[in-house]
Amino acid sequence: MKDISKLKDEEVLKLVIEDLNYFPEIILRYEEKLLKYIIRISSLDLADAENLLQEVFIKVYKNIYDFDSKFSFSSWIYRIAHNVTIDHYRKNKKFINNIVWQDSEEYEKIISNIESADKPDKIFEKNESK
Repeated sequence: MKDISKLKDEEVLKLVIEDLNYFPEIILRYEEKLLKYIIRISSLDLADAENLLQEVFIKVYKNIYDFDSKFSFSSWIYRIAHNVTIDHYRKNKKFINNIVWQDSEEYEKIISNIESADKPDKIFEKNESK
């Protein structure tokens, strides 16, 4: 395989669609950024955030052929991370970090905070400008 580390995301994506052996480049590019994003919007510990990140990359891998090139790849992958995080809280409504939620208002507040977090594409733009 050729070195593709200097290519733009769109160019890498074309290679990945042609040959999934290039998929690890997507992980290399987004692993750290998405992990920070998941922790920031969810306040999960590192281990739980890493588990969600793994789910994100599985979804990206499974849906890579559905990506619409009219949109930014970074926005798409951040949106997947955002949705996976929200889904995590919805699936684990009663048990989050080994705490049984007695107060559904508190749970709804957490979900609301995640949903109202900066849009993923804005986060990406902020990260890229640093």
